[in-house]
Amino acid sequence: MQKDRLKNKKVLLIIPKFYEYEKFIKSEIESRCVSVRMIYENPFNYNYIFILIKKFFLKALPVIMELYFYIHFLFDKMEYDYVLVIKGEYLSDNCIKYLKCKNNKKCEYIMYQWDSLIKSPIALKNIFHFHRVYSFDRLDCLRYNLIYRPLFYIDYLISNKQVKYDLINISTYTNDRMKMFRMLLDYFKDKKYKICQFLYIGNINYFVQKYFIKNRLFHNIKHTQLISSRISLCESYKLYSNSNVVFDYTNPNQNGFTMRTIEAIGSKCKIITNNKEILNADFYNTDNIYIYDVNKFEIPETFLNSECKEMNQLIYNKYSISKFIDDIFNINDK
Repeated sequence: MQKDRLKNKKVLLIIPKFYEYEKFIKSEIESRCVSVRMIYENPFNYNYIFILIKKFFLKALPVIMELYFYIHFLFDKMEYDYVLVIKGEYLSDNCIKYLKCKNNKKCEYIMYQWDSLIKSPIALKNIFHFHRVYSFDRLDCLRYNLIYRPLFYIDYLISNKQVKYDLINISTYTNDRMKMFRMLLDYFKDKKYKICQFLYIGNINYFVQKYFIKNRLFHNIKHTQLISSRISLCESYKLYSNSNVVFDYTNPNQNGFTMRTIEAIGSKCKIITNNKEILNADFYNTDNIYIYDVNKFEIPETFLNSECKEMNQLIYNKYSISKFIDDIFNINDK
């Protein structure tokens, strides 16, 4: 049967460290009786040493990462049935060739992009190495002849719905997201709605932005209004279960739906987003989704006051992590 096609297979998963998602993806693949070895493609991403290397020794970074992968591949005696690369931002052409040389010749190579390819020029150059390349970005799929597959939500993290907040905003600091944070504070200041915002910024970065750079976006923003520890995925899902509406800000250079958007769908929350690409989504309906204008922000009260309308169960199934893995490995329900 198709569902058993992965049973007893060996998978090499090359993936970024990204808010624990990599652990859930690995676990989901393993649940199919698969042996999985995971290699982080950004092992130092949240490490200040790596940040300094990227800032001051950027030209040396490809050499450092190539050596990192070579060492992993050199001492790995396993022959894999599948190699799944998610993003592949630092995986060079030479490394892929070396891996193919020493690996099982019948191995299937799969790539998934959860970022727009304009941000990953190395990955874009290397897509020809793969049997199948998927992307969350519909326009990238049209440009580069890729397979469209949006992101997923983790269905078993969802709690029973108990709405405490009218709107919730969970994000990690960038200047644009700080602008959205301030925008929501100003918009709801005199309105009788209960909103909850969690914007993560490390303590050092906060003091650098506020007191050394004197970033105007931090004017009148107290340290206590922000959070200095990342919210876990489990905590995020609990917060979704307590919210009627989830706020989403999508970078203007990105077309794919954010993880936040898909998680809101799975958690049966309404969504307000600036991403107009959502008009093309199979889950789009005006009862649950409102597209805001960053330059002229407003939300209709009728939208905030109404509850989320449940969708067809097929939609919830399609965006679950289980169906995501089935699709990536080309497993149908037959």
